[in-house]
Amino acid sequence: MSTIQAGSVDNKPFIDPTPLPDHIPKVPELGVTSAPLKSAAFFIGAYCKEYNGSQK
Repeated sequence: MSTIQAGSVDNKPFIDPTPLPDHIPKVPELGVTSAPLKSAAFFIGAYCKEYNGSQK
């Protein structure tokens, strides 16, 4: 005989309440899923290269 047990993983999405530091610019959310973001990642990375490269 088998029994069904409740899962131990919480199915709620994690939302980090910690605000970003003030030196990081505020940008609006895009409201898209991961598929278009992954396909655009190369172009987004090229656009942000100067900003991201200066953070060392």
